[in-house]
Amino acid sequence: MIELDLRLIKSRRIELKLTQQDMADYLDMGSKANYSRYESGKYAFDANTIPMLHKVLGIPITKLFTQKVTDSETIASTEEVS
Repeated sequence: MIELDLRLIKSRRIELKLTQQDMADYLDMGSKANYSRYESGKYAFDANTIPMLHKVLGIPITKLFTQKVTDSETIASTEEVS
């Protein structure tokens, strides 16, 4: 499963010395608390937000995503090797 790399987003934000309120303001999300819900994964960033994350964080769009491997995919992969 491909999903946004929330750890990368958070670490890059911190590296750039941007606060959650800075991000909320840039992404027009209103409050720090609201942005925090997105960064923690409680809410999902929508497709319109991805280019804005790319621009403010300076991360290529393709690098914003990561491949998450589920337990069932790991088991299936292990069985194929055996």
